[in-house]
Amino acid sequence: MKIKNCYFFLLLFCFYFSNSSAQKKNIIQITGKVYIDNEPIENAAVYLNSTMVGTTTDANGEFKLPVDEGEYQLIVSFLGYKNITYNLKTSTYKNPLIFSLELETKSLDEIIITSKNGKKSKLSRNKRNRYFTKFRETFIGTTKFSKKCKILNPEVLKFNYNKTTKELTVNATEPLKIRNESLGYLITYNLEYFRLSPTQIAYLGFSKYTEMKSKKEKEIKQWSQNRLRSYLGSKQHFFKSLINKDYRREKYKIALVQKIKNPERATNEEIKKANNYITQQKMKNVFVDFSKEIDYPSNKLDSAIIAVNSSKLPLFTYKIINKYIKQKEFFNKINNDYFLSFQHELRVKFMAEEEEKNYPRNGPKLKHQESYIRLLKNQVKVNANGTLEKPFNVFVTGYWSFEQFADDLPTDYIPNFDKN
Repeated sequence: MKIKNCYFFLLLFCFYFSNSSAQKKNIIQITGKVYIDNEPIENAAVYLNSTMVGTTTDANGEFKLPVDEGEYQLIVSFLGYKNITYNLKTSTYKNPLIFSLELETKSLDEIIITSKNGKKSKLSRNKRNRYFTKFRETFIGTTKFSKKCKILNPEVLKFNYNKTTKELTVNATEPLKIRNESLGYLITYNLEYFRLSPTQIAYLGFSKYTEMKSKKEKEIKQWSQNRLRSYLGSKQHFFKSLINKDYRREKYKIALVQKIKNPERATNEEIKKANNYITQQKMKNVFVDFSKEIDYPSNKLDSAIIAVNSSKLPLFTYKIINKYIKQKEFFNKINNDYFLSFQHELRVKFMAEEEEKNYPRNGPKLKHQESYIRLLKNQVKVNANGTLEKPFNVFVTGYWSFEQFADDLPTDYIPNFDKN
């Protein structure tokens, strides 16, 4: 990702100042025990979701986990059993936690494809490879960092495609092992579900991060730089800037906008009719020049050309409602908790970083990154670490939807400015 130098060093200074002045959190020792059929189980994984904090149970099924004060998703995982998700709040934690694992009952052995007539058949190798590519592009992403982010055990993935709904669902028989050489992490990812349809992408999982080791100083420095570049402009960085009330200093511009149909684009029905008319004209050997500029159509063919050319434009555009919205109008602190609350959508511009070259966009590339946030609930809680308590209550489009798992950092990541 290409960073503008003047902004980059300014941001380094700002982050160093804000982090150096932060108070050190207390460490809370979380203890507990994990059972299967009332028997303690050894080597069950216990970790804080999307962090580098984790451990395994001992021969007595017991675990100890030192964590900073805060709120977390604590995950208990063991192969062949359902994952346990526990909402851990250190301020109310008192007694050791007791967990009982249940056998995973859903079938993951079939690799099937549902045809339009309801019949099911085995996936061919070619189709499986095609679906894996689609899964990888959607889940890992297509950014620069995704090129060095690899799923090490793709054979554990099971695909199901429904031709009627055109929906691809993906499950895994074991946790995914992911090696991200761009950011220097090994990740264990428990995939709960993955659904991809023509209108929606939805997936859920739990991840445990481990830092990769290297004896090469250059490689270690590159990881540190890449992590910082991934963090700057991310959703977590943005929400933290709201919590710290310094989003302007950290190069964000925010506006309240409303999504509307693009008035410059013809309707799908108009485009279809225009294509049919142009096809008829070509069959009559009429020359059709799509490159000519037409200010005012003088005949039906000109109108058809304008309609077809407009199909390259986005279906929707945005009308600005409040270009200079104040933070208190969409983000507030209530009883020590932070909440997003607004109508329509927030447009978030990160001015310190350009779009990547391969970011899909109709029209010229922007010199900044532009994302949009729409709330699916009236109020959405933001955790103190800059993550969303319930991510599915927020719909994100634009640049943030382009950056996927390959650009993700553990939520306990702290920018290291000494190495950059």
